[in-house]
Amino acid sequence: MRVIARQRGDPGAVDVVRADRQFKVRDLTVSARDDAHAHKIIEAVKRVEGVTVINVSDRVFLMHLGGKIRIQNKIRSPRAMRCRWPTRPASRGLPRHR
Repeated sequence: MRVIARQRGDPGAVDVVRADRQFKVRDLTVSARDDAHAHKIIEAVKRVEGVTVINVSDRVFLMHLGGKIRIQNKIRSPRAMRCRWPTRPASRGLPRHR
């Protein structure tokens, strides 16, 4: 945690994933300002003797997996052939669509 603090990372949750007589595997949540800052923290942690970084993930990227984030129109759009201009087309010199 000192290494993360020295890099100005913001430590969050620490979860024990697995523990046995030889090793403890922990899941650390650390907030970073941007990708460059995150890579700096990761490299610093990798240099700590006795620590092995098994996996690194981005929380926002993980939210995209499985389609949890979606884009939806605010206004329901009819078929393109049936679209009408929202204002009077003739007043703007635009062609009328029928």
